Amino acid sequence: MARPRDAAANHRPRVSFPMAIYVWEDEVLEVLPGLGTPKYAPVTAQTFHTRITSKYYGDDYATG
Repeated sequence: MARPRDAAANHRPRVSFPMAIYVWEDEVLEVLPGLGTPKYAPVTAQTFHTRITSKYYGDDYATG
């Protein structure tokens, strides 16, 4: 996990936990409205999954 960019945030308590969410392959993942400017463009669940796992299994694994 990365440290917060704001050094002052390193001294505030926070909670992080892993979670698994199962969605259909064609579901679009995007930032919820009202949470600010998204850092990344919306992406389908399949594309997101294959991009993430291809770093472990190689570029041939990515399908989206």
